[in-house]
Amino acid sequence: MKKLAITSRWGFGRRAHHHIVYLNDDDGRGVASLDPFGGTHEVQWNPPQPEVPEQPEQQDPNTGEIIPAQPGQPAQEGFWQLLPDPEDGHTHEIDGDYEIKGKQKKEADDVVIREVLDLWRTASEIEMDSKEDADESEDFYIGEQWEEKDRTLLKSLDRACLTINLIAPKVNEISGHQRQSRTDIHFVPVEDGDQRACDLYNVVAKVICEQSNADREESAIAMDQFIRGRGWWNLYADFSKNLLGDLRLQRFSDKRVRVGPHEQPDLEDCEYLLKDRMYSKAKMEQLWPDKAEDIGEDFEGIEELGTRHPVYATDNYARGDGSLIVMSGETLVDIAKKEYRVIECWRKVWIDATVAVETQDEFVQSLYGWDPKDVKLVGTIPGFIVIPRTEQKIRISKIAGGVLLSDENPADLPIDDFFMVPVYAYMRDGRYYGIVESAKDPQREVNKRRSHAIDIANRMGAAGWGYDDETFADEIEARRFRKNSTKPGFVVKLGDVNRPPHQFKGEAFPSEMVQLMQMDVENLDRLLNISIREPGANTSAAAIMQAQKMKLIGNEFLFDNLSFAKRKVGRLLLNAIRRYYSPQRIYRIVTNQNVKKEIQIGGQPIENYTIEEITDILENADLSKVDVGVTEASYSPTTRLAILTMLQEWAKSGGPVPPQMLVKYFDVPEEEKQSMLQDIEQQAQAQSEQAQAQGDGQIEMVLAKQGIFTPRVKQMIGEDPNAEQTEQDPNQLPDMGGMGEGAPINSEAPEEEMPQQF
Repeated sequence: MKKLAITSRWGFGRRAHHHIVYLNDDDGRGVASLDPFGGTHEVQWNPPQPEVPEQPEQQDPNTGEIIPAQPGQPAQEGFWQLLPDPEDGHTHEIDGDYEIKGKQKKEADDVVIREVLDLWRTASEIEMDSKEDADESEDFYIGEQWEEKDRTLLKSLDRACLTINLIAPKVNEISGHQRQSRTDIHFVPVEDGDQRACDLYNVVAKVICEQSNADREESAIAMDQFIRGRGWWNLYADFSKNLLGDLRLQRFSDKRVRVGPHEQPDLEDCEYLLKDRMYSKAKMEQLWPDKAEDIGEDFEGIEELGTRHPVYATDNYARGDGSLIVMSGETLVDIAKKEYRVIECWRKVWIDATVAVETQDEFVQSLYGWDPKDVKLVGTIPGFIVIPRTEQKIRISKIAGGVLLSDENPADLPIDDFFMVPVYAYMRDGRYYGIVESAKDPQREVNKRRSHAIDIANRMGAAGWGYDDETFADEIEARRFRKNSTKPGFVVKLGDVNRPPHQFKGEAFPSEMVQLMQMDVENLDRLLNISIREPGANTSAAAIMQAQKMKLIGNEFLFDNLSFAKRKVGRLLLNAIRRYYSPQRIYRIVTNQNVKKEIQIGGQPIENYTIEEITDILENADLSKVDVGVTEASYSPTTRLAILTMLQEWAKSGGPVPPQMLVKYFDVPEEEKQSMLQDIEQQAQAQSEQAQAQGDGQIEMVLAKQGIFTPRVKQMIGEDPNAEQTEQDPNQLPDMGGMGEGAPINSEAPEEEMPQQF
């Protein structure tokens, strides 16, 4: 073990000093720093001493001399000591590990609350336009495509107000493609990384994704990406059912997230992120029992909203209808419902992360929190280099109303990064939007054009009849005409047959209007640029694979962004697994999964590894040598169809394709696949036994031709199988009927050729 330690203090006044010492227990080498006057001490390692048992008084059998008793000595642990200074003889005791003194200063609660609310307000203003567009895009997807004032006006004028939603089918098409092309997180080693560790992590990641229903969550996130322009992955540890913590992946609504300014889609350059959720006052008191009294007092203060309230007694917050506290268009406190909006703020902070490096032993230690004077002392230790640097950490603050629920500064995370990962569609200059955005105006045009066309058709296509008071014999006949005029073969009595009712016909619907409507639909299709044509039953494998590349051309960036975000999720997940899943727990998970399907670790079955070997692999795994890949899931229907078609074409051309390989890609339930595989295995075994029997029969025929009979042949011809072999005339063989299904041997063949057949 290697470490830096601090010694006791010696002297008074200006002579008072202490040392920092480097101790290497592995080779017994220790070095001390210089004191302010350039002096130092030699550091000595005293190795451990074994226990010496007590020796009773004894007599030497040769000389008769009495050997006095020797007291025993207990075992002594090894220890370090500083030898006295050669000039004045002073020395120091080694106190042990350095005690961190420079901890973060705690801020007042109201200061933290105001900081979080300021960030909330700033982020809301930055993303206001994007969120308004995203909300409108969601309305367009579900068919709310008219402004309320326009709808009201048209209805008041008895005009058509139609919604021909062409956006939803297109979005559903691209969503269907995503669902058939879902991807899996896959860990792969880089350089000299350990493949065995990656295999173990892959099994655990797959279990976590299955327990989280990550495939469905991914499709929901993709829908947010397509419609709103941004979806969110959320990785968290759930302790509700397991005290060890179960990692979960879930979709988080974009409506409940605000982020600071950034240009990188993975938030690499983003300073802060806020997410929120509404809680009842009673629920909050259960979740944060140590803050229950503060929550009660805060709520009373909000009801009064006097100068006594530390947060809301300013002009920065608007009251809604007398029961709401509103900021940036969002309700922070609903007094009537007794609900709070809990805001969780994740922000990056930078701390001093100066490190000390010992070049000979390649020893590195962080000097975070050390006194600057002691940092200078480390630099005087021979062989040490002090490297000044800063390190990014994450601070997590949770507030509700005027109560600071928690403030982790810095938070203890598996990796210092946001555990919320965005999936963008388009993002330019701080604005984000989805594929629906560019289709809004064409969709409005389609709706207005179709509604206008209906109005025109209603007016131009109108037809009717005209008559005067003397057209019909009486009013009864007039009513009969009005009732039956649209029926074939109706009969009425006219007042004068020379003056029948006059028919008025409408105008033909203009063909130009039809062309305009068709043009609007085509424009909308071109702008959405979503055209998916699935392969037919007789499509070749090459055509299917080519169609995979060509479909959705122009929208590949959507799936690239989805994969890009998922790779970051994989990196977060890898570090979280390392934190929350011990090697023993991973071993249990992998062995349980092995019962369902055989698992290979480094090319070897998991049964070949002991729990000690698995522990050693995981504890020595270097995560910097593990990369995250995103591969198309094996259950993708399109992928299975392409591979199956390719194998069938290969088999038709004479390629050696085992039936088991074809069954693997059949689009049937897993139970049916297993049943097919069992039937194929049984059939193959029966054919193998039949071929073996046929070969044995041919061999026995050859031997019998030479006058040599196997025990089975002897039993068939009624002889004792254990009897000694007697030489027989090969031309007088017994009847061998029924001894096998092999081809009969030509008895006239030369005898010397028989061994060649065998």
